[in-house]
Amino acid sequence: MDLKTRIYFLILLFVMLLTNPKALDLIAKLFGLVK
Repeated sequence: MDLKTRIYFLILLFVMLLTNPKALDLIAKLFGLVK
């Protein structure tokens, strides 16, 4: 992934977390499955 795509993804993720606090738990579960 190039830098621009990565930054866009992080901003999108940050906005999702701000608008939906429960998304944090979902993301934690997803990363738990990935690792």
